[in-house]
Amino acid sequence: MIRHIVLFSLKKDIEESEKASQLKGFKKEFEGLVGQIPSLRSLEIGLNVNSKESYDMALVATADDMEGLQAYAVDPRHQAIVAKLKPLLESRACTDYKY
Repeated sequence: MIRHIVLFSLKKDIEESEKASQLKGFKKEFEGLVGQIPSLRSLEIGLNVNSKESYDMALVATADDMEGLQAYAVDPRHQAIVAKLKPLLESRACTDYKY
């Protein structure tokens, strides 16, 4: 199994109410991918509640192997969400590991 962890930080100039709304929308959209993309075994999204930290959202997903993770990454449903998220991003960090 592969665990895929991604941290997202939205641009600092986005108003807090708009940021909260956007994050809730992305959470719902990402969670909607479970059961839609066969190689995606699980996916969890957490919205940061600690204002002292720099990342706004965490995504934790699992796939059987790197090929399955790649299939998720290039799936058009995933890419549609990424296309909306990318222009709002300040930064992104990612790690993938076997477990």
